[in-house]
Amino acid sequence: MPHALRRIHFTYLGRKVFPKGMSEFELREFFTLSSADKRAIRIDSATKTRLPLALQLGFLRMTGTTLDAYDYIPRAVLEYLGKQLKMRVLSQ
Repeated sequence: MPHALRRIHFTYLGRKVFPKGMSEFELREFFTLSSADKRAIRIDSATKTRLPLALQLGFLRMTGTTLDAYDYIPRAVLEYLGKQLKMRVLSQ
């Protein structure tokens, strides 16, 4: 893994909540679902739990741990995951 990419991964290691700002690169790096990810999510979960499952998967990739609080989730993350899962993300 290139040094710059490794630094990005170490930046979020151990965090329990989302950072206030994420780059487009970080969004793609941590929250892009593989074909196998999408297939597993589709097969192993009900429709209403697919987005939260994908969110936890991406957060785990980003931090090495699970998301503890849902108080703040960047809208861009939800929209990016929703697009991949072919789900509509509702506004609050």
